[in-house]
Amino acid sequence: MSLDANEGSVSREVIYENENGSQTALFSDYAMIVNPVDNVAVVKQELWPGAEITLPEGRLIKITGVVTPGNRFATRAVPQGDFVRQYGQPIGTSLGISEGDPVSHDNMSNDVPVVRELPMICTQRRRITSRKISARHSAAFAGLMAEWVRAILF
Repeated sequence: MSLDANEGSVSREVIYENENGSQTALFSDYAMIVNPVDNVAVVKQELWPGAEITLPEGRLIKITGVVTPGNRFATRAVPQGDFVRQYGQPIGTSLGISEGDPVSHDNMSNDVPVVRELPMICTQRRRITSRKISARHSAAFAGLMAEWVRAILF
């Protein structure tokens, strides 16, 4: 679920405290959660330790380290061995991440399961439905797609 500044009536705020006092801004100005099952948010504007963020579901969390644009912070604790999820998919395995922690290769490994899914398509009297597939099916699908592209372009 992408969080847009115009979505819903619930206030999604970031409260950033600095030497001039606190500033308030929309959550969507600072970060976004791509998919509801994600346990990370992607940062749009730099966040510093101590920034308090009200998540879309209303929970307040405190950022524990600097998170620069394009990087992630944990929206909830991710115990060691659990998957770090973005786009609804595992992007790594936690080495022990607390809520509000910046997510990096310091606290996440690249270990993820390899699962490929295909949309439903029809091929020469054989139907392949959305399911886990083998490398053999992947190669067959890639070959079929190449044939389609050649047929369209040439």
